[in-house]
Amino acid sequence: MKKKTFLIQLLLLFPYYSLASNETLPPADSVTATTCHHHEKKTRVFIYTQLISPSLLIGSGALALCSQRIRSVDNQINRGVSAQHKRVSYDDYIQYVPTASVLLLEICGVKSENGFKKQVITLPLSILLTATLVNAGKYSVQRMRPDQSSKNSFPSGHTATAFMGAELLRMEYGKEYPLIAATGYALAAMTGAMRIYNNRHFLSDVLAGAGVGILSVRIAYWLSPYLNDMLWKNNMSRSGGVPSLSPYLIKDGYGVTLSFNF
Repeated sequence: MKKKTFLIQLLLLFPYYSLASNETLPPADSVTATTCHHHEKKTRVFIYTQLISPSLLIGSGALALCSQRIRSVDNQINRGVSAQHKRVSYDDYIQYVPTASVLLLEICGVKSENGFKKQVITLPLSILLTATLVNAGKYSVQRMRPDQSSKNSFPSGHTATAFMGAELLRMEYGKEYPLIAATGYALAAMTGAMRIYNNRHFLSDVLAGAGVGILSVRIAYWLSPYLNDMLWKNNMSRSGGVPSLSPYLIKDGYGVTLSFNF
């Protein structure tokens, strides 16, 4: 059968959100097969307590949309932090560092928790979920930015991007390299703080953005086994195709190309 190659290109993260081979080894004995089976089932169970922290962040941010008192606190923080200073642009770049680090560490051969094959699924899916949730919030809420520039303040896309990358780092490298995970979250927190400093977002926008980024990654890891089956689990054994992941740079950001045969 003639093989067709499909290239799936996903632009990783727009500023402001504008808009692996699966080798199946025969089990050595029935005990090994049973162990693998239970392990696969375990990875497909979504632990609902994973929703607590991102939900609290999103909920805390959303309170500002219906509470005048919290909105006044938002305004006070911005007046105190962002009063009369020159805007810095570091947040436009720092937001991408955690996600880029996931790709860089994989390319450099640093052992991750789930390996290359799962990252091929979870990374683009996390990006898609984050972008969808961020844009849904921005265009449904239409909250005015603190600098009065536009009505797309809630939630913070920069912060969501940064915390998405930080959570990806934690999931893949947090057990073996806790310092890497901590650094990712430090950069994400810095991104959120700079959005307030630059008078581009309120604190509530930043909290909600952080929750969106974390939530998107956790949902992506839950869905990834099912998508893995759909995309290439059966096709790999027939065609011998091996998916490849290639990062690339463009003017306004960076992206990743996923290619496989079936």
